[in-house]
Amino acid sequence: MNKKRINKKSIIIIGVISLLIMIGILCLLLVGFNKKIDNVRVSNTDFQKIMVNFDLIDDISSYDVVLSDEKFDRDDIAEDIEDNSLNNEYDIVNNVTSGSTIDVLSNMLYYICVLGKDATGKYVIFSDVMEIKTQALDVSAISDLSLSDSTNDNIKLKWSPFTSDKTNYDGSEIIVTYSIYDKDGNLIKDNIEENEYVISGLDSFTKYAYRVTTDVLVDTKVISVSSELLDVMTKSDPITGVSVKSSGTSSLSITWDKYEMDNIENISYSVYGADKEDGDFKLLKDNIEGNSYKEEKLDDNKTRYYYVVCSFEMDGSSYVSSNSEVVKGTTDKKVVTSYYSNSYNSSSNSSSSSSSSSSSSSKEAQARAVARKIANSITGSTDLEKVQKAAQIVYNYTLDATYTTSGNDYYTAYGVFIKGEFSCAGTARALGMVLEEMGYKWTHVNPNQWTHQWVELEMDGKKGYADAMIAIAGYGEYPSWFWGM
Repeated sequence: MNKKRINKKSIIIIGVISLLIMIGILCLLLVGFNKKIDNVRVSNTDFQKIMVNFDLIDDISSYDVVLSDEKFDRDDIAEDIEDNSLNNEYDIVNNVTSGSTIDVLSNMLYYICVLGKDATGKYVIFSDVMEIKTQALDVSAISDLSLSDSTNDNIKLKWSPFTSDKTNYDGSEIIVTYSIYDKDGNLIKDNIEENEYVISGLDSFTKYAYRVTTDVLVDTKVISVSSELLDVMTKSDPITGVSVKSSGTSSLSITWDKYEMDNIENISYSVYGADKEDGDFKLLKDNIEGNSYKEEKLDDNKTRYYYVVCSFEMDGSSYVSSNSEVVKGTTDKKVVTSYYSNSYNSSSNSSSSSSSSSSSSSKEAQARAVARKIANSITGSTDLEKVQKAAQIVYNYTLDATYTTSGNDYYTAYGVFIKGEFSCAGTARALGMVLEEMGYKWTHVNPNQWTHQWVELEMDGKKGYADAMIAIAGYGEYPSWFWGM
């Protein structure tokens, strides 16, 4: 019986000792897991950079930092390092020292933990989990949104573009676009890449308000910053009935319908002009009280383009109308007299030359009427083709005429077109008159000389020649060898 008591007592003692050993081991484990890296501080130092500081611990050989944009806690870390490995949910920065700078995505909420390794490379200690919102790109709101231009049915907004020397985390360029909203927050247009935009389809003489947001895509997130509302107004309808008429060889007269709109006063007009339809229009005259204007001191055969704007007051405020349509006009051509005194005429012809001179104006008009008719009939895709046709037609007139070097008309266009007599001088002047009516400038080669005569001019941007005596035209130098010159 005593033996049984001893055995039972031994069993109890052994059980108690085993329990104490297990409790001791558990305590050691708990002490180990509860021990942690203290005073972890995480701060933003710059765009896409954070700094991690912590207390160093003896017998810890190296430190790693784990971070994730998914929330985790110490229990998650404890489970993940039981087998000394971490799953793919974390980004791991190895061999970090206190005060290290770490590259991160901007504008992101991160969860961060510092882990320590012993000499064998095993994780044996870790910190509390810290939380930090990384720095976002500084995007300023548009402050210079303005009305660049307007008509009766559209407005053009303009602003300074957003620029930055920053890049995405991977080094690629950030993407900047713009969006426009009306005063009620309705989207007008997004993904605008330029720093201006035309809003069309509006009502004339109506007030609107818009704001523009700067939308910056950086590190997969969009940062949008909105401007203040800008109040704008479309212009009133344009002036109608604008027309241009020649007032001679050096002036053009522009007229338009008077502007009609209820309750407006102090009406005046401004005229703008340019040498090209899509050219740089300059203000010619403002504060015009009537509905006409004459531009003077122009070249002959000069084409000009115009539009007219109306200024007025309504309810104490000043307004302008939309630009009228662009119209064009051309001054008259100067009459170029094709009759010259002939240094090679004999003195016996002096009295007849005087008589011819007195009637040259009438002859000029008759010849020019024929030349104008010829010019209006000529078509072609190039200057050379057109000039060749002109030379051929003048040449055809000589087929029914008489070649001569006597009298007062053989050396004139009148002689070729009307009288039926010609020389090389006459065909040169007849062809030149046709070319004038076609809009070309030409040079009479060898005028008033006892040698062959023809025409030089520029065609298709190249120097060239034309000869109605033999119906030829071409680029380059005249083939004078044809006449043995």
